[in-house]
Amino acid sequence: GNFRIAQADALISTGFRLEQLPDAASWLSTGVSLINEAVSRQLLPDGAHVERTPGYHGWMTSVFHRHWRLSRAHPELGLRIGTDQVAGMYDYYLASMRPNGSLSWIHDNHVLPPNREAPVRQLRQAFRAEAGLDDSLPPASAFFPDAGQALLRTNWNDDADFVTFDASLWGGAHT
Repeated sequence: GNFRIAQADALISTGFRLEQLPDAASWLSTGVSLINEAVSRQLLPDGAHVERTPGYHGWMTSVFHRHWRLSRAHPELGLRIGTDQVAGMYDYYLASMRPNGSLSWIHDNHVLPPNREAPVRQLRQAFRAEAGLDDSLPPASAFFPDAGQALLRTNWNDDADFVTFDASLWGGAHT
């Protein structure tokens, strides 16, 4: 759940900030365990988050990117999130952006103001540079088989045609 990831994130950051306290090591350990569990359970092999909702996926991309970075700086923590996993998350996040820069309206995504595509592109490019990956854009159209979504566009320009197909099995409040 959403609250578990937020709590895990808080445990890790608080454990670092207050390392002088006797419980800080257990906060870090618990936070790492929860983040590792979330990565293994909530991140689909094609890079999409299990909720298949672009807005929520953006939050998880930010959280998992931070913890990927932390895993590189502090391997002794035991965080397990791979470079390919975060790269896939950025590819899905970028693919879910409409040509005007707002997020696709898949599931319970909120309508956000336009012109977000450039920042997502920049975030993706910065991650890829940090990870030592090439910064070329992915194909304009992509099928995410594990998410059950096809995010199709004619090109990466602002005037591109954009169509989404969602055949996911995700339900409940997220339809």
